[in-house]
Amino acid sequence: MPQHRGRRVPPGVELQPCSTRATTPYMKPLFVRASLARRRGISSREKAMGSTTSSPPLRILIAEGHPIVPLGLADLLDKLGCELVGSVASGPEAILAAAAHHPNLMLIDVDLRGEMDGIMAAVEIHNRLGIRAVFLAEQCNRTLQARAAEADPVALLDKTSSLSVIAGALRIAPLQRAPLWNRAG
Repeated sequence: MPQHRGRRVPPGVELQPCSTRATTPYMKPLFVRASLARRRGISSREKAMGSTTSSPPLRILIAEGHPIVPLGLADLLDKLGCELVGSVASGPEAILAAAAHHPNLMLIDVDLRGEMDGIMAAVEIHNRLGIRAVFLAEQCNRTLQARAAEADPVALLDKTSSLSVIAGALRIAPLQRAPLWNRAG
């Protein structure tokens, strides 16, 4: 019988390599249960959550003034299993798109084109529709944080943040109550 870390592995259990991070003993049983669930045709997330129905994907609207950035963000959303409902370049377009598509979350640039910046648009959308935002900014300073706080954001991230930081903000968005402030690049 094969062994893993000195323990016997039951037949039919597929062991997969863990991440390089240190794991707690409590994570291992979930990991093994997930591999068993895959063999039975149940997704690991459904098995871990104890549910047989999957939750609908997070619906996201992108509001970004630069034409290239939404392409990278759309690719990231696809990899995370999120649904992109639209991409706009100005504040008024963001308000109209949010009202039309009712996303769960917005990824919004603070420096949108036109007279209405991203923060003003996000505040208006949050007040009208209750939709929260993840802000992307050139610089994250105290003044920007104070202005962004009016929109009850999920996070305010520096545009130089890695995709993993943006992905992390999107993953916790449904559970996040207090905003995350990212100052590092």
